[in-house]
Amino acid sequence: MQEYGRTRSVLRLPGSRMQPLLGGRRCQAVESFVKSALHLRVEWRFHHRMTDMLVRLYDLPDSSGLYRKIDGQGIILRRARAFEKHTLAKFAREHFSEKWASEIEVALTRQPVSCWIATREKQVLGFSCYETTHRGFFGPTGVIEAARGTGLGKALLFKALESLRDIGYAYGVIGGVGPREFYEKNCGAFEIPGSDPGVYADILP
Repeated sequence: MQEYGRTRSVLRLPGSRMQPLLGGRRCQAVESFVKSALHLRVEWRFHHRMTDMLVRLYDLPDSSGLYRKIDGQGIILRRARAFEKHTLAKFAREHFSEKWASEIEVALTRQPVSCWIATREKQVLGFSCYETTHRGFFGPTGVIEAARGTGLGKALLFKALESLRDIGYAYGVIGGVGPREFYEKNCGAFEIPGSDPGVYADILP
């Protein structure tokens, strides 16, 4: 899961099920694996770049075909509503992080609400926010694992970027980017020099 440029890691041992640790060799092997994985996680957290990207909102490609594709899958794209704040914050906590839940709660206080959601059969599949961390910023955004590969992440991205354009911005900022290639490919975003860590320095836990 991407949290801007930060990743929430889940540690899984090899094999499909937990196996009893029988014998010293297996214990040593598992201990070595855990230490290695934790070391990589710490190294990634403190050394991974968290650059911002800039998007030309005046030059966004046409998204009508993408929205028709999403509609054809029975997925509804719409703005969240104020009375759904508790539901969406809970969704973000369960699938992503407390920080994203906090930002969703901010987005739900805006008028108009600055959070787009994707639903199917009254179930939330994903969301995208804008103008939460800072004015003119896109994010956070997330799609549950079961709905990935449908084009939904791209559709939610464009809903938020188009909203920034519609309120008068010529450019939008994607903060602390994780999947940089995704944004380069889909909306022509490019890296802002000197933006690491940018506004995300001194983050509280």
